[in-house]
Amino acid sequence: MAAAIVAGITGQAAETTADAARLAAMSQTEFVEYIGQLAAADMQTSGILASVTAAQSILESGYGKSELALQALNLGGMKAELSGNTWASAWDGRTYIKDTAEQRADGSYYTVTAAFRAYPSISAYLADHSAYLAGAMSGGGLRYAGVVGCRDYRRAFEIIKAGDYASSLDYVDKLCAVVERWNLTRFDSVQESHQNDCIYVNSVADTWTQEEAVKEQKKFAAIGINTVVHKVEIKS
Repeated sequence: MAAAIVAGITGQAAETTADAARLAAMSQTEFVEYIGQLAAADMQTSGILASVTAAQSILESGYGKSELALQALNLGGMKAELSGNTWASAWDGRTYIKDTAEQRADGSYYTVTAAFRAYPSISAYLADHSAYLAGAMSGGGLRYAGVVGCRDYRRAFEIIKAGDYASSLDYVDKLCAVVERWNLTRFDSVQESHQNDCIYVNSVADTWTQEEAVKEQKKFAAIGINTVVHKVEIKS
């Protein structure tokens, strides 16, 4: 299976190939641990609960085994056009076209062909997913206002559903079931006790507080640069 996926993305960057092969080879348990740890790291700068990011990635990608996950490293069903693309995104514009099922308000389903975002790495997907939830606009306000900093995963899912992230009528309940099945809230507390004892550094050794790090990432993302910061615990 992994070899077939690698063959299917020949010509893409080595990181893309490696991430796709990794997804193809993982068991469900391995994928949960993998995405949970990545989501926990993302939470430190995005302010979005790791359990929320992980649950969406698990549900939307079928534990990393969906066509979109394996061919485009898109674990969250992120379409090419979202909210008029009104947020700072480092997405490079590559797309993957596929059919997708949508649900009407009466519960019936229909199929559409849509363009989805294709990512060079899983980390790029996670960064874009969080940037979308944090910054997408609707009218004169944030589409998902309140999701950043929300400490209740069900409430966060309700905000995401209310912002029309997905058409599934029972989307919130499905996500909550994933959180509860895998105890994903354990990832919400990773390094939380050291939150006030940390600084954030980039590759040229600038140092920031968490708030400053988020601002710097958004500033660079606005001009198409994806900057990476690393959390460093200060030992007393």
